[in-house]
Amino acid sequence: MNLLKKMIKIVGGADTFWESVVESMSEAIFIINQDRKIVYWNKRAEEITGFKKEEVVGKDCLTGVKCEECYAGCNLFKKEYIKEKELIFISKDGREIPIIKNARILKSKDSKIIGGIEAFRDITLLKEENRAKEEAYRLLNQEKELYQGVVESISEGVIILDEKLRLKSISRIAQTIINLPANDVIDKRITELFKGPITEKGGHLETSVAKRMGVYHYPTEIITKEGSIIPVCLSIYPLQEAENPQNKKGWIILLKDLREEERMFLERKAIPFGSMISRNPKMMDIFKLIDSVSQSDVPVLIQGESGTGKELVALELHKRSRRASGPFHPVNCGGLSRELLESEFFGHEKGAFTGAIRQKKGRFELADGGTIFLDEIAELPLDLQPKLLRVIETQEFERVGGTETIKVNVRIVAATNKDLSEMVKIGKFREDLYYRLNVVPIYLPPLRERKEDIEALIFHYIERLNQRERKKIKGISKEALKMLLDYSWPGNIRELINVLEYCFAVAPGSFIRPIDLPNQFHPKPDEALILSSHEGEAKRIEKALIQSHYNIKKAAELLGIDRTTLWRKRKRYGLL
Repeated sequence: MNLLKKMIKIVGGADTFWESVVESMSEAIFIINQDRKIVYWNKRAEEITGFKKEEVVGKDCLTGVKCEECYAGCNLFKKEYIKEKELIFISKDGREIPIIKNARILKSKDSKIIGGIEAFRDITLLKEENRAKEEAYRLLNQEKELYQGVVESISEGVIILDEKLRLKSISRIAQTIINLPANDVIDKRITELFKGPITEKGGHLETSVAKRMGVYHYPTEIITKEGSIIPVCLSIYPLQEAENPQNKKGWIILLKDLREEERMFLERKAIPFGSMISRNPKMMDIFKLIDSVSQSDVPVLIQGESGTGKELVALELHKRSRRASGPFHPVNCGGLSRELLESEFFGHEKGAFTGAIRQKKGRFELADGGTIFLDEIAELPLDLQPKLLRVIETQEFERVGGTETIKVNVRIVAATNKDLSEMVKIGKFREDLYYRLNVVPIYLPPLRERKEDIEALIFHYIERLNQRERKKIKGISKEALKMLLDYSWPGNIRELINVLEYCFAVAPGSFIRPIDLPNQFHPKPDEALILSSHEGEAKRIEKALIQSHYNIKKAAELLGIDRTTLWRKRKRYGLL
């Protein structure tokens, strides 16, 4: 009886086991007993470490497993499992090999620790095909502890179906992806557990069954029972009898969760700059300009539509300047009356006007040594403009009702969503003040001119809203994302944030869906797109999807075809 069978005997398993399953794995597998002696060492472990099983079997695990953590002391029997741990192994010939290790203990029927199973992968070879996953079905009728240890060491979610497509086994990772515990899914048909291109009529699984062949590394998505749309990489392997490979006994489904990869990919595409992110060329130039002028004290005029982030730019100018330790005071010039605005700017003395019951310092005085941000500067009354011009030129002013001249050291940053040069031409803004403010102009492009930033901004604010709202929204479905990308965003980034806040309030699941978007993304029937019969088929399908807000049933009805036909045509035209 070989060593693997002996180990199975130790853990109370069957007398026979398909050793070829473990031997063919692209992951290195070894088994230790309760004395930490190696009792099994597969071919992949030999290839990665350089140690033949004859050199390590029966010896202490440190004979073949050489890494800094292992030398410091084994944690497996204390923690009971190790998950996705990155380590450096030292091979027989002295090479450093970066690996990812998974391990778990093995227990006897009376819950005593009798050993452990460990699996590790060479990080540099992760793209290599994992032939063992194609044969993992052979573990179905074998000793459960050892089988579960091997399955749980696989990085993808594993679902095993019988020939009637009933679920017979599911790994923890797969349970997490479909958001259902094993107790709720065992012996149920796969079509009852989640929807989407994998399980729908004419989909990936039905096609595999009909053609009696597999699907390998295919990017697609699943729709959970709660409606969340999860991007996954799919593989389907037919289970076949060892004696007669033509007889299919079931199917293995491997699901790799792509959500984290998508999020990280989007974050990598955008460059953070303080509290802002972008990869738009115009914004890159603005970031460079902010860096350049932040060390100067000259006035800056920030122009851009409402909601483009003018105050964020002003704050970044302050944070990167020599005045960063000083105060930053924003004033909304359009939010106060003329009388109150003068007092807000310069302060007032006691009794200066009705209600002035005590002396008050103005924003310029409070901002001494720092920065004052004058938002909506175009709304500043004409008769106050000369007083502001004096402060810019002399850094001096008097409080309302006072005679004492107050000296300050303040940097002025102003912002507007209007064209000040046009206001100068029609006499609504002083020309001399305009030129004093517009020493360094910064123009912020609207969001519709930064389409490449929308995805990254969505994930950026989802992360921030998760922290603020204490929720766990993981992302957004492709259909909802397309609707946001196609939108014109008249309110710019502020409107995008408001839309996401709405979604956080109404979304029941972990992903934002089209139905979770506010009313402006759901036009009335008379505003919807009209399908023309003479248009190209791909264009008509795309219009139907948009018009139905990516409701497949409604889109199929608009086109006069069934859902299966629609799915095939979407696949043909690359609209999945």
